[in-house]
Amino acid sequence: RFASDDDLWSFIYSQSVNHWLVDDKAEQSGDPEAYFAAYEADVKFREEENRHIAEEFRYSDINETDRSFIEDLAFAAKTKLEQGGHDGIVHKNTVEGGTSYIAFWPEQVVPIYWCDVWDWEYELKKAA
Repeated sequence: RFASDDDLWSFIYSQSVNHWLVDDKAEQSGDPEAYFAAYEADVKFREEENRHIAEEFRYSDINETDRSFIEDLAFAAKTKLEQGGHDGIVHKNTVEGGTSYIAFWPEQVVPIYWCDVWDWEYELKKAA
């Protein structure tokens, strides 16, 4: 359970990913070895760097390669949560309001009318 959208994004951005955009940031730093050491050891540094990389591409033309960075972060976050025994996310949605529920697998979601439709079909068969 995440208290807000910001908490959820902080968790996602704190994930370590092996991506060419991170490699580029390391090269631009002038000291790639120190950059990677900080990226792996310092969660706050990693979160800030990942957020910066994502924001850099947010306002540009996103192509499949750029999108893969965000997908890699999301996959790493999902994997970490699953390893912790979670099968979804619950968070306070500060953008749309209320509470949001994110299921990791489509099998976890049942359409809201499924039971009504099922009962209706059952009743038809029973009446015949």
